[in-house]
Amino acid sequence: MAGDEKKTYSGIYCIEGAWPERHEMSARPLLEMLADYHEIPTVHRIATNGKSFIERLQRWAIEDMTFAILYLWYHGSPGEVSPSGDDTVTLDVIGEALKGHCANCLIHFGTCETLKFDPKEPEGVDSFLERTGAIAVSGYTKEVGWIEPIALELQYLDRVQETISQSEQCYIDENIMREVWEQMNEDDHVRTLIERLGFVIEPFSATGA
Repeated sequence: MAGDEKKTYSGIYCIEGAWPERHEMSARPLLEMLADYHEIPTVHRIATNGKSFIERLQRWAIEDMTFAILYLWYHGSPGEVSPSGDDTVTLDVIGEALKGHCANCLIHFGTCETLKFDPKEPEGVDSFLERTGAIAVSGYTKEVGWIEPIALELQYLDRVQETISQSEQCYIDENIMREVWEQMNEDDHVRTLIERLGFVIEPFSATGA
């Protein structure tokens, strides 16, 4: 796929790690619920080390035009994703792997603290958006648990799909993401979760749009 081509459907492509602990939860049930309710395609893939994680990213970015939402479900730390306990991948490396292939895409980090840094830093969100061409990147600036993020992400991704449907278009653009951010902040319960978990949708939460 050429770098300036756009993904034209609102399907969700999820990559996650293996969860050895009993309390750690897969994103698969959430994906299945969204797929059934909104009748959208979803893909669920496992990548348990940095090499396979990057390979999965590049396969989504270059080969598949059906899934405009990339959903990454891992442990994380500021500016990083952790495919395994001793293997981390920086936002800069992810941005390079996806460079120029994310027009009309939303990239969501279901990871602790990955978006916790100054967005003007060289390897920050602004640089990531510019490098990838994504419409938006979302995730958390704080350490989060399991139940509350899943509850918030179900609300979030449901609103994205609902807003796309109401717009009568099959792709994501700035207007859709701005409307989703506004809707979420108008709901007192959702706004409480946003604040407690440090959830952001950049660049829209940064601008207050």
